[in-house]
Amino acid sequence: MRALPVKAEHPERLLDFTALLLALLLLRGNSPWGRLRARAEERSTTSLVLLEEIRIRTEQVLRRARYNVTVTPSFDGLRFLSCDELRDLMRAVEQTPDDIVHDVIAQYESLVRPQARHFFTPRGVAELGAALALASHPGNPRTAYDPYLRGGEFPAALPSRLTFRGRAAVQATLLLAVLRLALIGAVSPSIRCTALEPWRDRASTPGKADLVLTNPPFNTRVDRDTPQRRIGSWPYGPPPHEVATYAYLQHCIEQLEEGGRAVVVMPSKAGNSLNRAEREIRGQILLSGVFEAAIALPDRLFTSTKVPVMLWLLRHPSDKCDRVLFLDAQHLGRQTGGRRVLEETDVQAVLAAYRAASEGAEPSLPYALVDSTVLSASAPDYSLNPRDHIRPDAPEASRTSVRRQLAEVNMLTDRCRYADQMAGVHTQDASYASLRDATWCSVPLGEFCDVQAGAKFNHAYARHSTEPREIQAVFPRQLREGRIMPDAERLVSEQLVELHQKHRLLGGDIVLARAGAARRPALVQPDQSGFLMSGNVARIRCVHTDQIVPEFLHLALGQDEVMNRIRDRAASTAVPSVSTDVLRSIEVALPPLPVQLHIVALLHAQDHQVRAHRELAAKAAEARTLMAAYLFAPAR
Repeated sequence: MRALPVKAEHPERLLDFTALLLALLLLRGNSPWGRLRARAEERSTTSLVLLEEIRIRTEQVLRRARYNVTVTPSFDGLRFLSCDELRDLMRAVEQTPDDIVHDVIAQYESLVRPQARHFFTPRGVAELGAALALASHPGNPRTAYDPYLRGGEFPAALPSRLTFRGRAAVQATLLLAVLRLALIGAVSPSIRCTALEPWRDRASTPGKADLVLTNPPFNTRVDRDTPQRRIGSWPYGPPPHEVATYAYLQHCIEQLEEGGRAVVVMPSKAGNSLNRAEREIRGQILLSGVFEAAIALPDRLFTSTKVPVMLWLLRHPSDKCDRVLFLDAQHLGRQTGGRRVLEETDVQAVLAAYRAASEGAEPSLPYALVDSTVLSASAPDYSLNPRDHIRPDAPEASRTSVRRQLAEVNMLTDRCRYADQMAGVHTQDASYASLRDATWCSVPLGEFCDVQAGAKFNHAYARHSTEPREIQAVFPRQLREGRIMPDAERLVSEQLVELHQKHRLLGGDIVLARAGAARRPALVQPDQSGFLMSGNVARIRCVHTDQIVPEFLHLALGQDEVMNRIRDRAASTAVPSVSTDVLRSIEVALPPLPVQLHIVALLHAQDHQVRAHRELAAKAAEARTLMAAYLFAPAR
């Protein structure tokens, strides 16, 4: 999907293209696949014929599974695909993992970057919400409902035995939701697609459900067409016109069967908003005893927004709870690119903390357990934001911890003094002034270095191979502060490395970014020997070590003048790139070998001085924060 045909890059075409991929995945697991592959390999088959065959077979499979939906509109937008491209897609689909469906939809969202009301719910958030709803339900739930379906994430996270119904507000992505559910074997859902909000849709009177799970739109109005009056039933108070969040919240509670549970994704600001109507609704919800728990989740979970969210767990009014559990899970999740991802271990950690609190044990996550009557009496705030109730652990700011922190500051202060002394020895006038008096000569890199571009290995193989991935691959983003920063997301298998032996790195090699934003070169450390270069980096290896010291060349290539010369020679394309021929032609000024060694020692001494002072400044700031927490603790 990162190498789409040019005509598929438009958002509408990309949606159709994604539906085609999901349709092929669906057919792969059914009997028509063999006949379809045979038809694709026939010489007389054209792209239109093959596309029509895929459409017919897909709708047959969906009908057998009782999914009443057509894929014709999406397939009509794919006529630009050639027969060879369709064959390539079918071959690629045959080699993908069984659970790739969620990744395909997530990749579509990351490429399109839709508006907020079209966001899909991250898979980890949906799985956590489903797990909480099931764990809190007192019986054996049989029905589930989502009033704002999005991409079908919540029904996909629930057991397939549940009878599900939902409401889709966006027709364009409904097909993706249906194909997702068909691929995971879910029972055919009852889905109504309408732009009307559920409390305004008088034509639809659905039955209640044991579980209600939803990620409502945060920024839509309650009554867009009737701003002067509120349509709907509001047992906890009329919501504000400006934001529909609390309207969806009340609708979810209203749709619960007796004993039912609701999990709603809420923006963090909704927990302690100052809007009068929302404050009053929070107060009434607390008084009624339907609010059970609030879990604060990390920020940057969603595409194109850094807004942090919460999960609110609510009960049917007949099954009141007298305490509210607040959990802080903001530190969970794995950082990947610019987003955080909740993984299975994170879901289980939150679930275990919820169960522990429910059973009267100590949760493993930061928490607070507050009586509902206390919260309902806390007007005018009625805050339901966990961060307003969970205090930092007091033992962290003990006298012992402060003493330990100050000892570390003193140790780093001594280290800075030593670094200052060593830098002072090297930077005396008599020590460095004579270095420029030596004879320097400019030599092209190609005369004393071997320059090699990285390996253009198959990304799909590197990512989806079942072989153990233990070897670090090196990409431009990992070149920081003159070093290669390891990245657990960039590991490849030993078998792949065997195919690219000449692209392995050795200690003392210098690595530069060939494409994209210019970055300072990195020096390969001895323990990084064996790393594999990607196609967007190049390696410079000193082959005449009697003429040049690798550490000196690394410092020389990182100078602004040399970096500017490399940038000026970059190819004039959409993404600037530097060829190995250009790198070989770059001239570097070289002094005699003893002078090189002296320069390396001098600049490295200053580097150690800079790092030591940075560490001291960071540790001193931590000590100051801890000291303030300790001193002000009695005032809490």
